[in-house]
Amino acid sequence: MDYDNPQFAAAVRKILRKIVNDAPDASDEAQHQTEQGYAHMFAGTGGTSSQPTESHYDVTCHEKRDFWDWVKYGIEILGLVLLAIYTGYTIKMYRANNKSANAADSAAHSARDSVDLTRKNARFDQRAWLGISFSTYHLVLNRPLGPVVHIVDTGRTAARNAHGNLVTVFLRTDVPFRGFQSNHGTKIELGTMMQGVPQDAVSWLVDPDAPINIKKAITITKPMQDAFTSGRAYVMVYGTIEYDSVFGAHHWIKTCGTSNQVKFSVPKECVEYNDVDANEEP
Repeated sequence: MDYDNPQFAAAVRKILRKIVNDAPDASDEAQHQTEQGYAHMFAGTGGTSSQPTESHYDVTCHEKRDFWDWVKYGIEILGLVLLAIYTGYTIKMYRANNKSANAADSAAHSARDSVDLTRKNARFDQRAWLGISFSTYHLVLNRPLGPVVHIVDTGRTAARNAHGNLVTVFLRTDVPFRGFQSNHGTKIELGTMMQGVPQDAVSWLVDPDAPINIKKAITITKPMQDAFTSGRAYVMVYGTIEYDSVFGAHHWIKTCGTSNQVKFSVPKECVEYNDVDANEEP
């Protein structure tokens, strides 16, 4: 092809001018873009611009999630499930351990109670027991009356510090019983009593109406002897003996007995007076 041909050169110039005339003006394009930017800016502040297109809404509000996002969510959910399971098992283990601890504590208390009960029963079986009986009363004219009371330890160990007070009264059957008084009793000191070895104590008949500082045994008169022999009068002995076991427990026994001239149930207060303590051995 001949590039130096004047006709060819004119055709080329014509084509170039057409291309230049049809191309948009760069300054106009820049101004158009600026106006579009201002329009979007004022639209966010309450302007009257139109709603965004559907494609723009989808891009800004519906973020696309890929495979790794779903994996991340799955791992987080799995972690929450595992945490809930771990928490549940922890609570269950705590309750089981607490129940086991309570059961062990209860078993320990039961074992201690059992040991204490066994020890108390053994000591109860081995403790000292005092028994009291009365001799036959003989009223001798013009002689003081001192009934003999037999005291014996019927238990399996010794009784320590045995002591007490016994009262002897002469009562008529036609006179109401006026109650138990110990102002003029006889003090009894027996000390340590070995098991199975009886000891005797004398309780002297003292005038119950005499002053408290006077404890003189009265002698039997003829009327007293006759009333006693005929059953119109009787003799009563009552009192309390205290003692300690070798295990350290304090015990007592209250006793009351009457002569053979009246039934044992007369007066009934004498029967009700008899009693023993309920103290446990330590």
